[in-house]
Amino acid sequence: MAGREEIDRDVVLASVQTLSQERWLARAELARFDYVVVDEFHHAAADSYARLLAVLQPRFLLGLTATPWRGDNRDLMALCHGNVAYEVGLFDAIAYGWLVPFRYFGVADVVAFDADMLTRAGTYDAARLTLAFNTPERAALALAKYREHPSRAALGFCVSIAHADFMARAFEAAGVPAAAVHSAPESMPRQQALDQLAAGRLRVLFTVDLFNEGVDIPCVDLVMFLRPTESMVVFLQQLGRGLRLHDGKDHLTVLDFLANYRRAHFKLPFLVGGQGEDTTSASAALRALQQAQATGSALPCLPENVRIELEPLALDALKESLRGASPLRDLVLADLKELAATLERMPTLVEVHRLGRYGPRQCMKALGCRRWEVMQHLGLATDTDRALDAEAGDFLQEIERTAMTKSFKMVVLLAMLQGGRFPGAIGMPELVAAFRRHFGEERYRLDVNGTKVEGATTEDAAWRRYLLDNPINAWTGGNTGQPGRYFALDEQRDELRYTGPCAGDLDALRAAVLERVTWRLADYWDRPRPGRFVYPVIPQGGAGLCVMFRDGASREGLPLGWHPVRINARFLYGKFAKDELNVVKEQPRDDGSMPNLLAPELRRLLGLGEGASPRRGQRVRLVPLPAEDTWAIEQA
Repeated sequence: MAGREEIDRDVVLASVQTLSQERWLARAELARFDYVVVDEFHHAAADSYARLLAVLQPRFLLGLTATPWRGDNRDLMALCHGNVAYEVGLFDAIAYGWLVPFRYFGVADVVAFDADMLTRAGTYDAARLTLAFNTPERAALALAKYREHPSRAALGFCVSIAHADFMARAFEAAGVPAAAVHSAPESMPRQQALDQLAAGRLRVLFTVDLFNEGVDIPCVDLVMFLRPTESMVVFLQQLGRGLRLHDGKDHLTVLDFLANYRRAHFKLPFLVGGQGEDTTSASAALRALQQAQATGSALPCLPENVRIELEPLALDALKESLRGASPLRDLVLADLKELAATLERMPTLVEVHRLGRYGPRQCMKALGCRRWEVMQHLGLATDTDRALDAEAGDFLQEIERTAMTKSFKMVVLLAMLQGGRFPGAIGMPELVAAFRRHFGEERYRLDVNGTKVEGATTEDAAWRRYLLDNPINAWTGGNTGQPGRYFALDEQRDELRYTGPCAGDLDALRAAVLERVTWRLADYWDRPRPGRFVYPVIPQGGAGLCVMFRDGASREGLPLGWHPVRINARFLYGKFAKDELNVVKEQPRDDGSMPNLLAPELRRLLGLGEGASPRRGQRVRLVPLPAEDTWAIEQA
């Protein structure tokens, strides 16, 4: 940095742009670093990053990113061998109180988009968009919407330098202190603009692709999307500029100017609580938004204090964008062809899940055919694929489609595959041992919380009973009253036996089953859980307080009855009811011999005076501590 090249230190901070230069890549010293941290890791599949990582060869690589999506089908996860050390979605972070909630207003734009605004390559032409945006009518609309929402510090994201300059002049002329910040010489210096915004001497900065990442502006409490945004990565990066916590800021206001531009509908799943583009279909998200708008009800998948409001014409623009999109079948096939070309082979279901713009479930629904037929469409089907589908296609499709409220059915198959028992039979003691190992891992413990086998000391007999009553009962047809098509329980031998079709190529069958099991488990654990274990504290009976579980879905994974809890560094016992945690005592006693300590401990935790009620929105987070078989109660 600025001529400093101190590569001989124990800890070195450097930019990829510098280290990826040939003169650095040729230096042997780079290979001595055993621990490498890469920020903005969504760039790491780019060629410059790949060349550098190949030279560094760290023993441990940690990648950090707030936007883990790429548009070029390169596999970020493969760089880290598929390991996710820690993951928290944007809505989770809002629910935990790490980011401020936002209020999103979809504004009906006055700009009409048409084909003349596109280049031959199919992208928007910045010069033509600038002509459409730089009008008194458009500036007046932006100014009017800005004035409807009092703001201390705002950012406006523009399509070009000329657009940013035009908007800054329009706001200045209307008496709103504003500046344009961009790469041209006439721009206000970036740091000077940020300092003046923080000091209140400027109210709005209009920018062009400068503040997407790598800058911290916590005072920003309003963002304006004044250009068509077609990328989830860019949308979240720009939204994130205003989500940082700051004194006096209780929420971020988002003004999104919506019109009939191409792919305007891509953000629909996000607006109903999805974590990425493909969490749910855009059409289903649109229906949910329409219903919420019509009834005035809140969207159940969003954290408290996040509001979504769309003007009727803005909602119409999203509908038009969705109608104008290519048929889903064509989009899915094009995406799979691109992914197959990148990998130079048929992508696995997990690769489609990680890398595709459309997940496996959307692909199956859009194409309406089996996997080997998809391979045929792509020109990648083999005789082995065709034979396997003919022999065991129904069973493979059952794995793809079987309902999963827990991960247990897939873990049964995984245990059989890992133990070399498929196709064949697995004894109950071996299956119990496999489940113990699997759910002994921290990342899977949530799936047994609230069940009869949640404790580390649960006896084998309890595990056996639980497996018989749940995944084995489901696989053997107990939920339907009919014998299972693919599995049977041999009580005499005390084993679960696969009774479904086999194939001439058993290795191909095992690989196909493992591919589907791996995908179903990855999909299961990637399901969005906004506000996981984050609950409001509400008054109850005089000076009492309780932790309220809002609905059945939000308490999934919590225990029932008495369980150890840790609050304010004290180890006590909490009584978990169906809808609330309302009792904490020194011993798990249902009689009145011991006082209920929940209210005083919650007041201490939340900093409330004696007898005071919690403020609206005050929440706690329940954190499972499997090693201690305890639930910690923390301020969210």
